[in-house]
Amino acid sequence: MNHQNKILAALVCIFIYQSSAKGQSISRSDFLRESQQADRFGVEGHWDIAKNILLRLVASPYAREHEYTELAYCYLNALPGKTEYSLAERYARKALSLNPEAGHACAALAELAIERNDYEGSIQLATRALNCKPPDKYAGYLRARCYVALHKYNEALRDLEQWDICVTKTDKSQTTVKMQGEILEKMGSTDAAIKKYKADSPYHPEQATKNVVRCLQKEGKYREAIVEVSTLIKRNAEDSDAYNLRASLKAQAKDWKGAIADYDHAINLSPTSTYYKNRAQAYEALGQTKLAKQDLANAEKSSF
Repeated sequence: MNHQNKILAALVCIFIYQSSAKGQSISRSDFLRESQQADRFGVEGHWDIAKNILLRLVASPYAREHEYTELAYCYLNALPGKTEYSLAERYARKALSLNPEAGHACAALAELAIERNDYEGSIQLATRALNCKPPDKYAGYLRARCYVALHKYNEALRDLEQWDICVTKTDKSQTTVKMQGEILEKMGSTDAAIKKYKADSPYHPEQATKNVVRCLQKEGKYREAIVEVSTLIKRNAEDSDAYNLRASLKAQAKDWKGAIADYDHAINLSPTSTYYKNRAQAYEALGQTKLAKQDLANAEKSSF
């Protein structure tokens, strides 16, 4: 157990002890302090610790819709199963009974509906959350997910653009441009998808580049795709997958010698059966049957 986990474990013990020692005799000031602590643990992803604190707080006379809502999210996020989902719904609905304008509780129910594949129901709940005062902006992201599942791509894009405006104010790396790119790609708007994927490049350079390359391949723009993959190789000269990808693009562009050169690099870095088979195809295209057979034999011998 590392140092941080030891500290967290100690905190859990303290809260359990406090709970058994004081029961429901918690003061209002302690209630508010511990509620803030639970919020911090939730933000950091320590759902079990937050849950233990919140279970004590909702047993007190000061419990608000906020604590019930956060408790619902604890059950949604901590390796949930049927029991946890049932408890999440119970606490979210309790929050709404205390405050019908609890948008975050509506959003919790919308997220729960997604887990149950009830996309229409989730859209209704997310829309309610967005119409609460104040609205819960996260519900827009949840509604977008439902629209994607229902193939309502224009509606999904509108919600994601609004969500991006909110989330990127505090952390630009949380942008959903990758998700927007995937939607545009499904819609056949390849050029627009490429723009979105390139906007994701500062945050996820490798995956963004591969997404751009895939789009360029669909358009038959192999030369442009080769240039994109070359940026991956410049970033990491030991990336065998990047060499293999660039080789396949060169093969599609009928540059067989260039493809073989890149397959050589890929095999030198990681002699997999796939790379040998790919190079064999390039040798076949050049009529170099003997070398092709050698590669196929090496592919059979390869253990991976």
